[in-house]
Amino acid sequence: MAGQTPGRKHWKIFREPIENLQSLGLAEDGCPESQVILAKHLLEENPDNPINQEEKARLGVYWLIKASEKGHEEATRMLQNCLDTGRGISEHNIDEVRASLNMTLGEKVSREAARELFSRLSQGEDFVTSGQIIEEMRRCSDENSPSSSNGGGEDVPDWRARGEGSGDKLTEEMLVAAASHYSRGELPLVLKRPAIRNSRLHLAVANIARIPAVPNPLVMLAILSLLGVEALLDALPSLLYYLSLFFMVLSTCQVLTKKWEFNQFRKWSNLLVAWGCPETSSIDAQWAHCVQNAKPCFVFIAALLVNLLLSSSVHDIPYSEITILSTFMSLLTLYNLAWRKKKFDFVVLSSFVVHLLARYPYEIDTVVSQYWRYLDVHTPTVASYIVGNSVEFCLNFRLLFYLAMPVLFVAMASRERWLGTFTTLLPHLVSLSWWQMAVVASNGVTQYGLIRTFLALIGLVIFIPLASVLTVIIPIATLARFISTHQISTPFALACASLITVIYMGTKHRRTGPLFSWVQVLLTILSIWFLLHCGETEKVETGFDWREFQNICHGKKIADQENCISLAGSRVSWEGRVLSTQVTSVHNPIAPFIYHLPQGIQEVIVCMWGERFEDCTGKEHCRVPSSLSNRCHLSNWNKYEYEIEVELGSDGWSLDKTVCILRGGHQFRNLSALLQRGDKVWFLGRIMDPVEHGFKVDLIQADCLSCEAIDQSSRPVSTSTISLSLKPLFNFLFNPMAILK
Repeated sequence: MAGQTPGRKHWKIFREPIENLQSLGLAEDGCPESQVILAKHLLEENPDNPINQEEKARLGVYWLIKASEKGHEEATRMLQNCLDTGRGISEHNIDEVRASLNMTLGEKVSREAARELFSRLSQGEDFVTSGQIIEEMRRCSDENSPSSSNGGGEDVPDWRARGEGSGDKLTEEMLVAAASHYSRGELPLVLKRPAIRNSRLHLAVANIARIPAVPNPLVMLAILSLLGVEALLDALPSLLYYLSLFFMVLSTCQVLTKKWEFNQFRKWSNLLVAWGCPETSSIDAQWAHCVQNAKPCFVFIAALLVNLLLSSSVHDIPYSEITILSTFMSLLTLYNLAWRKKKFDFVVLSSFVVHLLARYPYEIDTVVSQYWRYLDVHTPTVASYIVGNSVEFCLNFRLLFYLAMPVLFVAMASRERWLGTFTTLLPHLVSLSWWQMAVVASNGVTQYGLIRTFLALIGLVIFIPLASVLTVIIPIATLARFISTHQISTPFALACASLITVIYMGTKHRRTGPLFSWVQVLLTILSIWFLLHCGETEKVETGFDWREFQNICHGKKIADQENCISLAGSRVSWEGRVLSTQVTSVHNPIAPFIYHLPQGIQEVIVCMWGERFEDCTGKEHCRVPSSLSNRCHLSNWNKYEYEIEVELGSDGWSLDKTVCILRGGHQFRNLSALLQRGDKVWFLGRIMDPVEHGFKVDLIQADCLSCEAIDQSSRPVSTSTISLSLKPLFNFLFNPMAILK
């Protein structure tokens, strides 16, 4: 019995065929063919014990998963059949089976190439560094051949010694996940930080490209509340024009960043191809990446169309600034897109030169038309031919340039199996569009406009280091101006405290520093807007007096009335007697939004931002109903418009009295509230409609000459706000070198 024991043990070990044992060894080494053969054997075998049969089926599914992850198509079909029939499927492997079946073939081979890359670079370690990946990318981009990466007799570089301290640590799971992103056309996350450019130009363009294209709803509500619906509708064409120009700049920067990202994506593609990924999968991934990132080009085209359509509806377009901006953006895109395989792309450069020569306005340029005749390509270069009876065929260089442009476009688009449509042609069209916009805008350029634009650019470069100082000084100057003309209130005190808090938090906290820097910039813009809109220009025209106006507009004939109508918009400085005053309109910027809130929240916000009604408990002659006692209102946010009816010519000997209606804004509230019938006022304003009875004058300044309530209730509004506010600052900074008096 003891002698037979070794024989029985030997029989149990080698009862499988010898070829199955060889397939097991090759399957464990990662051979997909051997894995499929072993899985077939395990699935087709029918042992007597049902438990053993189920275990062998699960083991066969395991090897099918391994083979399918390597891109074996037969293994994928067999795995799908097992999932449909339920053979070998359990709660432990069903998730892996579904994940393997949901992967595309390109994703599977990319993940396998990433595993091979990790096993080669790690040399037994649990991680590789981003520096190793970047170095391998450079090598694969230069060689673009897997021969140097497949082993052979070559020495393997010591990646552990070269990769120490060179970037972040990357595990195998991170590389495999990056390969999955790559197969879907997305730039792998492990490459966005270590392999991206770090030049100042790239950082500037990338920061502009990250600006959100969709504005914040709170910003839109703030603009609507500040401007009002009517003013916003009037300014809508201009707003859309400049907004489309902003989107053109933004989308151009996004096109450049997408181009740079595609270059990084191609490096990753060369890396995976060098380590076993098929060329077809690489092309499919690049196509997916280009299609997903082509949106900025179409946004630019849409914004360009809107800009061109609205250009005729906008007055006072800054053509000089637009010309400089368009030229800069055109040359910027041309420089960044005119490189191919570290060399100048002569097709792109030739297309740009041909477009320049074909679209140049030779007819307008007098220098070319009179002196530089050799540049005038519009002149016929060959003899004309009569085609048919009356059609003359004339060929010139401009026509040849126009015919050459589509040929060059097709040459750019047909590169790399028509992948050049997204990588070269569309960005090149953006560059050509900017140049054409510069040519069109150059028709309205003035000499002083160009000088002004260049001075602005030079000043922007020189005074950028002082920007942080100006963002603090300008709000302080605005506050000084506000304090000198307005009474301090609770919102004003809160604004001052907020400004001090922003400055303090921006200097102390590193994480929130950029946020508070943007808040400082916003405060600076609002301060400049306040200084620009709180008064008129320093020069005040008194206009003509009342007798001159009466002589022109006194007649009843058509010719006299036409002469009178021509005075609309003229400034006048008159005196008159007050007949009546009234409120014509009320605008509350926050009430429409607060009254749409729920009742509970509405009451809290109204009492927080508004004021309380007068408490009439135990009082006589109270002007507030008892039901509103101790409740809140938002009348302190109201902006009023007033009409003051005055009688002109009441102090003269003439019996012809004329009634005039003065229209004033909220800044005339104090004066309007104190005026009574019979008071004598002086006013400065613009005539609105001089023909109608009771013609109207838009008030600029007003003063009370003889009033019962007060001697003088309103000071003339100063019109030199910016110069008065910045004059002390200028003298403080540049005294005694330069002094403003």
